Amino acid sequence: MPLGIPEGMKEEHEELHRELAEATKIRGKVGHAAKKVVQVLHRHFERENDLALPVIGVAKELAEAIIKP
Repeated sequence: MPLGIPEGMKEEHEELHRELAEATKIRGKVGHAAKKVVQVLHRHFERENDLALPVIGVAKELAEAIIKP
């Protein structure tokens, strides 16, 4: 069973990254704060994509296999 990130979660994360990228372009305090958020969360997002989300994908596939007749 391949380790894959569920499509819905992948799309949600991509949207979050896009929104954060846009927020970093805002001038002033909001843009500055968004840049700090990106710095702080970058490693978290990497580890989540490498470790947690693929496991969730496998769990989802297992659950679906159990539910199917």
